[in-house]
Amino acid sequence: MVYIPKEQKMEAEEMLEHQVARHRELKAVESPLQGILFQYIPEDFAADNRTFRYYIRLLNEAIYGELRGQRYLFHQQIGDTFLLRISFCVEAPPLPAIQQLIQRILLIGREVDAAMRAAAFSH
Repeated sequence: MVYIPKEQKMEAEEMLEHQVARHRELKAVESPLQGILFQYIPEDFAADNRTFRYYIRLLNEAIYGELRGQRYLFHQQIGDTFLLRISFCVEAPPLPAIQQLIQRILLIGREVDAAMRAAAFSH
């Protein structure tokens, strides 16, 4: 297996960070792991309590479930926090592929969030 050069990897990771940072619904998490770790958090969520964290965990698990198998997309469990991870080791992803993946994450995140809230309030 041939790995990408360190400089190219660093450039690609900076591009990933920039793409995630462009969207208010995606919250990056500091990590020594390869790639970028983040969560989808709906824009109207401001609280940070146990219920909030549990909902965000379920939401991100559901997003990953919908997108499982997408190239470059993985997940990471840190404690009881479920994170999405975009990562690569053999080839740097082209910018359009990353932009498309992020747009899919945002679309699926909004759809899953709406469905989860509708189910919660339908009782």
